Amino acid sequence: MLLPAAAPGPCEAAGFAITSETIGQAYEVRGRDGLFEIPRNRITQILFLFGTDLAGGAFDAMHPKKLDLVLGLSLDHDFGAPSSGLDHDDPAHFLPLMERTEVGILTGRLEGRFGLDPAFTLGAGRLFIMEPAGFVAMDGVDLGLLVGGVISLGVAAGLELIPDLRLSVVDFGADGIARDDRHGWPADLHPEIEEPRHRPVILASLGIGIPGGGSLTISYRRTWADVDFREIAIDRLGLGLEVSGWGMPIHVKIRSVFDLAWLRVSELEAEVEIRPGGPFGVGLTYGHWLPLFDAGSVFNVFDTDPHDEVGAYVTLGKPGKGRLDLTAGATIRITDVSGYPEAGESALSDASGWVATALRAGPLALSWTTRGGGGGSGALVGTSIRAEISLLGGRLAPGAGLGLWFWDDPLRRSHHGLTGGGVLSLAWRPVPRFSAIVAMDVYSNAVSGTSLSGIARLEVRL
Repeated sequence: MLLPAAAPGPCEAAGFAITSETIGQAYEVRGRDGLFEIPRNRITQILFLFGTDLAGGAFDAMHPKKLDLVLGLSLDHDFGAPSSGLDHDDPAHFLPLMERTEVGILTGRLEGRFGLDPAFTLGAGRLFIMEPAGFVAMDGVDLGLLVGGVISLGVAAGLELIPDLRLSVVDFGADGIARDDRHGWPADLHPEIEEPRHRPVILASLGIGIPGGGSLTISYRRTWADVDFREIAIDRLGLGLEVSGWGMPIHVKIRSVFDLAWLRVSELEAEVEIRPGGPFGVGLTYGHWLPLFDAGSVFNVFDTDPHDEVGAYVTLGKPGKGRLDLTAGATIRITDVSGYPEAGESALSDASGWVATALRAGPLALSWTTRGGGGGSGALVGTSIRAEISLLGGRLAPGAGLGLWFWDDPLRRSHHGLTGGGVLSLAWRPVPRFSAIVAMDVYSNAVSGTSLSGIARLEVRL
């Protein structure tokens, strides 16, 4: 209601949209060797307000001006876990977390341009930034400036978001009791609560456009180890290069991270794709990662072992534009396991192959992916398929997906086994300015048990 009153000047061309997304989850947390299972459930509500072209001049070629606004708010409620059925006098049992409610910090972003130059962006609140030095999520502010459509400058500062590690299975011993200090809670009544330690972080970046297509970006990030600025800081210098453009026979992407504290390259990704003409293409990839257990690096979530990868792939078709796309590739990986004496060797080698295809025939869209490989790190094999059909002229689109994956990691025996999952979705747009999406997915594996999630999303454009 406040957006029209806050817009400077005429607002005839302004547009507004409201999106509301509700996510409900029900899942289990399993203890070591199946000693205990904790049922959990939570609900998250996300609300976004969008205002576009508030200055009413985005389409004025002589005096272009643009002002867009985004506001977001999230509400997350964890219902805890039921205490019924648990014997509080039995040291092998404990009372799981109490319920809690958290309100996400309001996210605001303002983007504008007055005249041909410069263009600016201003953001405040909960920010998610991807730049060459890595991914970072934080509560703070960021400012961006684009000059001449070629030079871009960006600065950001705030408190990095650290995952909330409440109810972490690894904190418990074989008897189901947490090992460490329990913040005053009796050892047999409450699991370990590890409060997140939000760390100060600053970012700076400089980008230069390459004539004909592409960009070169240099970024710097410093993260302090605690809020008092006492402990060691993590300094990272990132470099991103992308060369691509319409009609160019070669596409190049390079991203590298240099750690100033250790004076070494910790992350390097490089990809070169050659398309001599027509629907055929070939590509080469190389990757080098030395995870630092830095919450700002996405690799520390999925892969914590230093490794190198080299791969090649071929493509047939224009991805996302033709009726049939086909990509097939192979990868060789060397993993450094010198930090695991029980492994009996310093490095493990693995080879894998993968195939992905997408088919679009009239109202039907079908995608299929399969991957398999093995070696010193065990076996990984799996397949997934997804289908969607558009009905009523595209106003109704039901979809379904199914995936089955098996992995066998000798360094993480608890991960062995089969992971299966499925998803059902329905998108409905009865009129152009209204859309709704509902989806439900379920999966099960040896680590987290069985999880059932439901998502509902409503969008209204004014």
